[in-house]
Amino acid sequence: MKSSTIRNIGALFLVGTMLFGCAVDNSDTTDDNNTTDNGDGGDTTENSDNSGGTSDSQTLYGATAVSENTEYTVEQMLTFAIQDEYLAHEEYTQIIATFGEVNPFANIVKAEENHIDALTRMFETYNYEVPADLAKSYVVLPGTLLAAYQAGVDAENNNIGMYELFLTKELPDDVRTVFEALRSASNNHLEAFNLQVSKYNT
Repeated sequence: MKSSTIRNIGALFLVGTMLFGCAVDNSDTTDDNNTTDNGDGGDTTENSDNSGGTSDSQTLYGATAVSENTEYTVEQMLTFAIQDEYLAHEEYTQIIATFGEVNPFANIVKAEENHIDALTRMFETYNYEVPADLAKSYVVLPGTLLAAYQAGVDAENNNIGMYELFLTKELPDDVRTVFEALRSASNNHLEAFNLQVSKYNT
């Protein structure tokens, strides 16, 4: 069996692992996505604003570091992707520690671990070094639960935009399969966060 076929089968297996048990329950729960670390590095400015949303400290980390006008290698795209999943996992972990086991964060944070695992497998498949998880340095904890839900909306929108851009590029089949699955998961998460925001606004 060709190595490319083996890689594709492996990618499909990972996708199945990511998506099973990750369906969105619009009553209050969901499952599956979001965090980051910038492969290019760069200086950042800490922002102590706890109002929620995207902060300046996240500007050069993960999805927010991606530019539409820049060409990236597969390794760079994987790096931005895993950084963004690191960031989501860390942010949602901190929100749970502050506000309790509230949904959809309690479900989604578990899904983020699956996303990180799937991307880690891609790094290993192509013999790329797995980036360190530096997300804790980039998270700004929202001050209220409503701000936390809105931060989730912002994070998932950024994540979806990143994957949509990457999917316009030439990619190995297994990497494309994983990116498509992660984008789909983020759409589920976005739906769940939007539902919670709308509940507060009605």
